[in-house]
Amino acid sequence: VYIRCLLSDSDLHPLVNSANLNFWRGNHNSGKFDFTDMTHPHLWYPNAREKKRNVFLHVGPTNSGKTHNALKRLEASSSGVYCGPLRLLAREVAERLNKASVPCNLTTGQEREEIEGAKHSSVTVEMADVTTEYQCAVIDEIQMVGCRTRGCSFTRALLGLCSDELHVCGDPAVVPIIQRLLEATDDVVTIQYYERLSPLVPLKSILLGLFQTSRQGIAW
Repeated sequence: VYIRCLLSDSDLHPLVNSANLNFWRGNHNSGKFDFTDMTHPHLWYPNAREKKRNVFLHVGPTNSGKTHNALKRLEASSSGVYCGPLRLLAREVAERLNKASVPCNLTTGQEREEIEGAKHSSVTVEMADVTTEYQCAVIDEIQMVGCRTRGCSFTRALLGLCSDELHVCGDPAVVPIIQRLLEATDDVVTIQYYERLSPLVPLKSILLGLFQTSRQGIAW
């Protein structure tokens, strides 16, 4: 969509408040526009750049309540989307919202379940719709932005989701990366750290039965 707007010199340009976008326009109008330029990926999503998004980073260990709090906000919103790394997680969230009387569609690479009147969707991150406007969006396991094979999908969702609120959940180690990625977007970023709700307790005895049934090639 953005490239089509560049080629047509669309009136969309003034709506995107970015000095970088003006730089791109100047290059395009001078005949020097480079379609291989990958240095301004945040400008590929003009719908999101029209908003000043409120981005909330929920970071902490497993079983700390970070995703639960983000989903509570999603459940209370008038429209929204959950983007997860797994089909099972997407289905779990869709079922949770539907049970809470919040109609929610399910969209993955293999499944599509549409609920009449639904304004919420639960999707695998590759299926995220960056053209629809939402009140609230959630990206789960954002540390996968560093994954060599799937990181591009998490980056696309982070930069491209057009929502008033964007809740991003993951490991604390990813905070500097997310802050760097969002420097150019003019979003308002708030970081909330969580602690584990229950301690990890090691087993006092070895599960001998499991070892007795183990086979060569199995790692414990």
